[in-house]
Amino acid sequence: MAAKEEVEVVRITAPPTDNVSTRVKPYCPVTIEPIAFLLGNKRVEEEAANWLTYIKLSISLPSLVMVLVLGSLSDKLGRKITLIAPLFGTLIWLLLGALVVYFDLPLSMFLVGSFIFGVMGGSASFITGCTSYVADITEKGQSRDVRLAIVGSAAGVAVIAAVLVGGYWLEALGPPLGFQEPYWFTVGLMVFCILYALFALKETRPKQPGSKLCSLSYIARIVSFVRRIQKPKRWIMGTLMLVYFLAHSVQESVTGVKTVILLSPPYCWNPVLIGVKNAIEGAAYIMSVLGIKVLGRWLSSYGLVQVGCVSTISGLVLQGLAVYTSTHTTTFLIGVGLSCLQTMPSPILQAALSRMVSRDDQGSLFALLAFLDNIGDLAFVPFFNFLYTSTLDVMPGLVLLVCAGFYLVCSILTGILQCYDFSADYETIPEAINRDLGPT
Repeated sequence: MAAKEEVEVVRITAPPTDNVSTRVKPYCPVTIEPIAFLLGNKRVEEEAANWLTYIKLSISLPSLVMVLVLGSLSDKLGRKITLIAPLFGTLIWLLLGALVVYFDLPLSMFLVGSFIFGVMGGSASFITGCTSYVADITEKGQSRDVRLAIVGSAAGVAVIAAVLVGGYWLEALGPPLGFQEPYWFTVGLMVFCILYALFALKETRPKQPGSKLCSLSYIARIVSFVRRIQKPKRWIMGTLMLVYFLAHSVQESVTGVKTVILLSPPYCWNPVLIGVKNAIEGAAYIMSVLGIKVLGRWLSSYGLVQVGCVSTISGLVLQGLAVYTSTHTTTFLIGVGLSCLQTMPSPILQAALSRMVSRDDQGSLFALLAFLDNIGDLAFVPFFNFLYTSTLDVMPGLVLLVCAGFYLVCSILTGILQCYDFSADYETIPEAINRDLGPT
């Protein structure tokens, strides 16, 4: 009977499909019980994917507007509002999630919590508050690039640590405690963060007299902020924002596609190898900070962006072509290592844009960048998923080569800015956007 059951599992998972390239192994041998379960229960897998999509949309859509409102609001009422509002939204979201898991409530409660989290600004507003706060406390002569890179690296390392710890927690306790206890732990952690933000964190932008909490003027302020930008800064800032939009969106959106590629033939990676890849990508955040710190002594801000683009392009090209090598696993990991500076362009571009606006407009600027992050997340994730499924039979790694192409566009646009002669309008560009980094 045991042998018969084993044959049935192989028959469910092994046969090649018409959509898989015949140049690679057509299926992955299933050796891990949870994977065998999911492959044998496609309805469960599809339902989980649908719920993840619903949750993502319920956060991102309201956050599109609120990130602009809160960012502009922070220029008048103080930076802490962009930190405290998302923290309260996260607390409500986690509480509802904990109740769903603990009392087995309907899954629709997740959507209620997600929507509230989005209305309170979501994670994009929280990152906006952090970057604006760092920009405020960075004095003249200090490196804003390094400090913003540290903010990004802290967020990246925290996410990876949470995934690893959560996985071990679930494995050690098993369901349902493996789901319930992490929720209550994060609820307590969020309460601590709220108390710290309320009572221990200093305000860098005191409330301006006459400012109101609810006013349509904060939406108009974003529009006026864009209109106030004078030439030639307007096209320079527009180009920098486009480069940031492409680089940051591709970096954040391609992660899920990579995981699907590595779980599929010919790689057939197990959770250990996936964890190794995640660890290397997590180290990229730290490497980017070190890269800015070291290379910033000799390279301009634009030069640092170019280094990050070249690092990412080389890594993505190698990852995309690794499927055609005999040692595809080793080759792919080398490609991940080559991309060790992939996170470097984003904080450099944020710092360059931040230096171009006054302190009164820092919140509006970073809110606009967070808005672009949300747009990129909504646009690029489905685009890359569609591209991967559509080109799987032609070239499994084509989606990664397309990502490299986006970074090539970023490199070309940055090169155009490097070649632009700033001398005629040098005085109109605060702190010389194309200057070398100051003391770090």
